[in-house]
Amino acid sequence: MKVIRAASVLSLILIFVFSPINFSFFVSVSPASAVDLMIEEDTEWSGLQTISGYVTIVNGATLTIKHGAIIEFEGRSGITVEGNLRVNGTPSDPVLFRKRNTANVDDVYSIDGFGNIYARNIDVSGGGSAFETFLIGREKRDTFIQHAEAMWLYRGAFTVRDTGTLDIEGANFHNNALAVYLNRNNGFGINFHQSNFVSNDIDVVSAVQYGNLDMSNNWWDDANGPIACTLDCGDYYPRPYQKIIGTINFIPWLDHFASSSSDVCTENCFSNVMFLPGIESSRLYAKDDPGCLLVNCENQLWEPNRNDDVHKLYLDTNGKSTNLFDVYTKENAVIDELDVTGSNIYKSFIDTMNKLKDVDHLINDWKATPYDWRLSYDDIVKNGTSTDDGSISYNHSSPSPYIVTELHRLAESSRTGKVTIIAHSNGGLVAKKMMETLGDEETAKLIDRVIFVAVPQVGTPMSIPAMLNGFDQDHVAGLITSQKTARGLAEYMPGVYQLLPSEKYFTMVTTPVVTFDPVKLPDWAATYGENISSFDTLQTFLTDTANRVSADDSDIETPSTLHQNLLDQAGGEHQTLDEWRVPAGVEVIEIAGWGVPATVDGVHYDTEKGYACDKGSGLCSTSADVMRATPHFTLDGDGTVVTPSALWMNEDDGATRYWVNLKRYNTDNPFETGLGFFGVEHSKIFETPQINGFIVDTVTHTVKPLSDYTYLSTEVPLSTDKRLEYVLHSPLTLDLYDDEGHHTGVSPTTGQVEEQIPGTYYRQFGEVKYIFSDESIPTHLTLDGYDTGRFTLEVKELQGDIVLGQMTFQDMPTTDTTKVSLDIPTDLSSASPLRIDRESDGTDDFVIASQVGDPVVFDATPPVTDISLVGTVGMNDWYASDVTVTFTAQDSETGVDHISYSLDEGVTWNIYASPLVVTAEGITTVRYFSTNTQGSGESIQTKTIKIDKTAPEARVTFNSVTQKLEVIGIDNLSAVSMTAEGSLSQMYEKKSEKRDKKRNQSNMKKNDEEGRQGENGRTRVMTTLRDEADHTTVLVFLKEKDKEDRIDLKWQSIVYDGVIFLLSDTKMQYQWRLSLPTIYEAFSAYMRVDQSSLRLRYLPKRNETWILDKPRERDDDEEREDEENEKQSVKEKVSGMIIPSMTTEKGVIKINY
Repeated sequence: MKVIRAASVLSLILIFVFSPINFSFFVSVSPASAVDLMIEEDTEWSGLQTISGYVTIVNGATLTIKHGAIIEFEGRSGITVEGNLRVNGTPSDPVLFRKRNTANVDDVYSIDGFGNIYARNIDVSGGGSAFETFLIGREKRDTFIQHAEAMWLYRGAFTVRDTGTLDIEGANFHNNALAVYLNRNNGFGINFHQSNFVSNDIDVVSAVQYGNLDMSNNWWDDANGPIACTLDCGDYYPRPYQKIIGTINFIPWLDHFASSSSDVCTENCFSNVMFLPGIESSRLYAKDDPGCLLVNCENQLWEPNRNDDVHKLYLDTNGKSTNLFDVYTKENAVIDELDVTGSNIYKSFIDTMNKLKDVDHLINDWKATPYDWRLSYDDIVKNGTSTDDGSISYNHSSPSPYIVTELHRLAESSRTGKVTIIAHSNGGLVAKKMMETLGDEETAKLIDRVIFVAVPQVGTPMSIPAMLNGFDQDHVAGLITSQKTARGLAEYMPGVYQLLPSEKYFTMVTTPVVTFDPVKLPDWAATYGENISSFDTLQTFLTDTANRVSADDSDIETPSTLHQNLLDQAGGEHQTLDEWRVPAGVEVIEIAGWGVPATVDGVHYDTEKGYACDKGSGLCSTSADVMRATPHFTLDGDGTVVTPSALWMNEDDGATRYWVNLKRYNTDNPFETGLGFFGVEHSKIFETPQINGFIVDTVTHTVKPLSDYTYLSTEVPLSTDKRLEYVLHSPLTLDLYDDEGHHTGVSPTTGQVEEQIPGTYYRQFGEVKYIFSDESIPTHLTLDGYDTGRFTLEVKELQGDIVLGQMTFQDMPTTDTTKVSLDIPTDLSSASPLRIDRESDGTDDFVIASQVGDPVVFDATPPVTDISLVGTVGMNDWYASDVTVTFTAQDSETGVDHISYSLDEGVTWNIYASPLVVTAEGITTVRYFSTNTQGSGESIQTKTIKIDKTAPEARVTFNSVTQKLEVIGIDNLSAVSMTAEGSLSQMYEKKSEKRDKKRNQSNMKKNDEEGRQGENGRTRVMTTLRDEADHTTVLVFLKEKDKEDRIDLKWQSIVYDGVIFLLSDTKMQYQWRLSLPTIYEAFSAYMRVDQSSLRLRYLPKRNETWILDKPRERDDDEEREDEENEKQSVKEKVSGMIIPSMTTEKGVIKINY
């Protein structure tokens, strides 16, 4: 653009000096210099319209000019079409475009098309301009002119620029300086027929570099056709006799003036449409029960509802339908939605085309053409016989092949006499075969446009594992048909042989289609190399029989063998189809799906340890080397067809190429895709509204700017977004959930695949499951076991097809009750540990830390943790002091990462760093376990620590049953035992018994006797209390009196673990009288602690205890008094018999009652 502007400036200088052309006229060449009217909404013109400036039809607006209108241009003026211009002239009442003042050579007009121009029956005169300028160059400052180059500036009465389209029929261009100027680099979207070019200075100037520019069937003012300058025009300006400049297809031309006729289409002149669906997209039937006596014995074999349906579709060794079942299809048998799942395939597209025909009446007819997709392209195109009941059989050749016959029928009723073909997937190769069979001339006569959508033109790598291993070919997770059965169907099926990568595929794609592990499969790697990247090597591999299984073998991991005769047949088809080029006059559009990360671009073979049986000996082993086939995926495709194959033809071949961003569509439209249940990929690409809209607009010549078709582009979409790929090798399910509970995986209730999370995809190959998701969506992975064994989980982070990182959890244990979870909020670095709950009891048996890089191999042996306790040991595992806890752990394999411990019943877990001290008295349970470096932890261990750091206390009281003094140990932590020296109390004894005692006592040694004497000859009594922690409390008393029905003690001291607390003026006294052993006639007690004292009396007759106001110690000589004679004042009267006691508390005595 900058070069063009520079050249224009130099030209202006010389034109101003040397040219007779008026300068002001020259600068008005660009219509953008003056805009007098902006048409911003749909507008209609009729009658006479005079334009003296510039009119712009903005993007999104349509100007419709009705028949009979006259558009006159005055001065320098024109119409710029950014939106749509529709001119609806009729043969009897055309629309005229002309100059108002034909004598003024300075008046120039042009209709400039950046958008879409559609015109029928128009008369155009006095328009356009073509004039010569000079491009000046000089190399030195002191030279005037070094060299000069002549160049021409063009402006047509009708001009098309950039991506504008032009569709004109029934036009008369006469007396124009330049009738048509095509200032764009390709010829797509240009249709010019049944028109006349008479007495124009120049008819057409074209800058088109590629793509067929079809201007056939026009009158060029000479029965011998136009004189054109197409390749070497010599000078940079046209000679007077050169009416056409540039590469234009004007053959065939009319040999007479094209006169308008009432039979010529004048409005909505759009072609009929033939639709050719993809492989497996036509329903197939057979009358397969010889004993059927019903009126309708028809059995639908496809879509199948059991494996037996598919078996009946098997072909013979030459790829022909067998005579056992006369398989056929039927009218209207193109699949709109699947019978089992209800998933839409072509439903939206069929509805759109029906509306185009029956509601909008823009086309006369269209046909969704069914065919037997099992067969070769040659059989499909050359066979096909329809019957009155609507059945169509492709099993035998036909003099009127069905598809070709339908093409002719559609062309005959078409308003243009031609048909637009829309082909999906395998249908595109059928369309190519049909056009190759018809030949270029007949093709150009019958077909005006071909739209290829997701067509594997040179094959696609997914067909390799599909044929060899049955990959992704089962139905409803194998519940209806198995991968084994699907592989059996493919063995002799030309339809899939023709989808294998052809020889041309390897000329544009360098990614290997097959790879081998050289360590695990050394023989294969030696035979084919580690990578297969050539057609010949692939053919050798496909037909090899070594270490292969039959197609109907249940071992789908081991590849089967393909057959050379069918490979040769498919190769022969591709040799011609891959070289097919667009015939003159036919427009080709290619649309490729992009962004589905589940697109297979190769398959990798290696082995793994697993269960296998030797077919010869019958011996089985659980650790045999078992073949494993692992697809390799790319983002560059639609889930089935890789983009390079779908866009095989380029601009030089006469094709316009488009990418449709399915990844973005599925992410942006969760509700339109049924929360992923109807997610759009290869088979459902026609469920994309933007594609259907673009196709309809192409058919009706109303294509809008590309920006109006969201997700459609003419360049490869950017793949800057990061994504995750989950691969699970195991007997577990693979399910992904987002924060809102949307699910991707196989539904446990319906068995159908759900892809509810936007932008996710699910695939399964045998026991290997795959999920693809966007990294921007927080996800939660769950795995449910259904068998016992080991599993390996891989999670890859990718950008485009570049692996940024990978986590691998290898050889993890699983059972039929195992539940596994993994959370990835953002990228791999945010991944949670892998949690394995083997028994589904809610407790994680293994918590394995995530690691990006090297695989994490399961360590089956957990660490072992030892605990050491140090403190003052008492009895019965009690400690009498603080306890220091030390942990040590060992792991023989991966090593110990950390030790965890809890002191609060597992509520809080701490990481052990150094010995800890437990100081709390009582019983503390220490929970602990060690975790190895992979995050696998041992089961939780426990240790009980019992600490009692204080000596027991005592309660001394009178036992009313035994009439003895009791010492009761008090300890809130451990049990207390008691030992005593001497009796604290004794019953009244008879005098004879006393004499006997004294006699016995006199025999004791004197020192022992002295040892038991207290002050003033009173008896000292010691009672020792001992708790389980071996703490002692010694109570020391002096027994002051030893009389019948009386106890008198004086406290001397309390000794806690050897620490003495001396007591003074602390006494306790109990006195009683019994009428019977348990019937009290009287009871009194007296207690004193320092300045505090208590005296009470129990009065049996009243059953009251009196707390006396003035406590005093009972005198020995005091006579016993009855309650009636009690004269002392009473402080409180309490019902019942109250027995006071004394308790110790940290060396202090307290009175209790």
